Amino acid sequence: MEKNIYGEGMSKLEIRQMEEADIKQTVKMISYYNKEHSLCALRDFKEFFLNNGVNRKANFLIALINYEIVGCMGYHSDSDQDAEDVYWTTYLYIHPNYYRQGIASKLSLEIEKRIQNIGGRKIYLDIGNAEDQPEAILFHTKHGYKKEGELIDYFRDGENKLLFGKKIK
Repeated sequence: MEKNIYGEGMSKLEIRQMEEADIKQTVKMISYYNKEHSLCALRDFKEFFLNNGVNRKANFLIALINYEIVGCMGYHSDSDQDAEDVYWTTYLYIHPNYYRQGIASKLSLEIEKRIQNIGGRKIYLDIGNAEDQPEAILFHTKHGYKKEGELIDYFRDGENKLLFGKKIK
């Protein structure tokens, strides 16, 4: 299993592929942010591992410090067969005790590298409602993503899907 280690000593950060045994702790971390999102993540993680886990079109990574999961992020290929080199990122969450320590940046860069290594040309992500996610918009804009569209009332009335994209090739 490929993993990357950042830093030294007791506070070194490890980024590795999620394993099935990591689901419970990862979902708990996501629930600090949003209970509904944690239930969606639980469903998606279970489905992912039910289908034998890793394949070249989807993956989930976790970030750990001292064996504690402090962040996660995933990606999957676009469902449109004519867009084989387009990917979506998903579930970028950082434990509240570890905000603003560069963990999200390291996860995001690792995902981009992996997508590029499998032939990806473009990455999309959904931020949700702009007024609910100013920090996410700032983070992704800082990392080269540009707003490309917004689907109004997508999830339910008043819950939009704000789309950002980034070319990586």
